[in-house]
Amino acid sequence: MNPIVKSVPNGWSENAADLINKLIVRKDDQRLGKNGISEIKNHEWFDEINWIELENHRLEAPFIPVNIEDYFDESYLD
Repeated sequence: MNPIVKSVPNGWSENAADLINKLIVRKDDQRLGKNGISEIKNHEWFDEINWIELENHRLEAPFIPVNIEDYFDESYLD
């Protein structure tokens, strides 16, 4: 039997891929977050998030679109 080879999409970090893989586990009793949101918040991918500042609306958005008139503006897509 061949071992499962996990590939990471271009542009993704290993932590991002690990988080997604743990969130999409088919069996809910093995899925990240089964014991509460703190399991997800404590994942390494979120290490730089200050959850208290986020909850208190004190963080600046990392991206603010210029054209807020057109919600279907495709100019931001790659």
